[in-house]
Amino acid sequence: MKKIAFLINLLFFYTYFNYDMNINTFTIPQNLEIGDLILREGTGSQSLLISKITHSKYTHIGIISSIHPIKILHATYDDLGENGVKEFSIKNFFKGAKQIKIIRLIDLSKEEKILLIKNLKKYLNQDFNLSPKDNNLYCTTFIYKELEPLITEQLEKTYLDIPIAAGYYLLPKSFLNLNHIVIDQQIDYFK
Repeated sequence: MKKIAFLINLLFFYTYFNYDMNINTFTIPQNLEIGDLILREGTGSQSLLISKITHSKYTHIGIISSIHPIKILHATYDDLGENGVKEFSIKNFFKGAKQIKIIRLIDLSKEEKILLIKNLKKYLNQDFNLSPKDNNLYCTTFIYKELEPLITEQLEKTYLDIPIAAGYYLLPKSFLNLNHIVIDQQIDYFK
């Protein structure tokens, strides 16, 4: 009961006193490719809660779906005023971030990345569903459902003891266990 009260107070305090300065200091790398993954530490109350529960700075993950213009596919709940699977401009995706890490999976061919994006776009406008059950659809499971048949590694889920929704969840930091190279990493010190 104390955990629930603490989490509610933390969420209220952060939501009430947090304000977005709308300053975006991230630079957009010129060497991005379709299929690159962007992990980010979010600035919203949902991100703060996820970060505290998971002990991870990365609370969201998206995938680059287009280069001209640069677009990111992301499954979100009330992130940047959106809900469900959406396609964001990279600037909008960066707005909700304290820090970012962009990685490229090196075991996927260009053709596999194009197929991956094509398959992920089928989820556009589907509802966000954060659940430990098989019918879930949140930022990590959204990407992993279509990525899993293309890779040999299995991503491990982490048990989270969350009131009402305890179970195993796939966290953004799990994608860092895949064979990858880091394309860019930045921190926004204004947020």
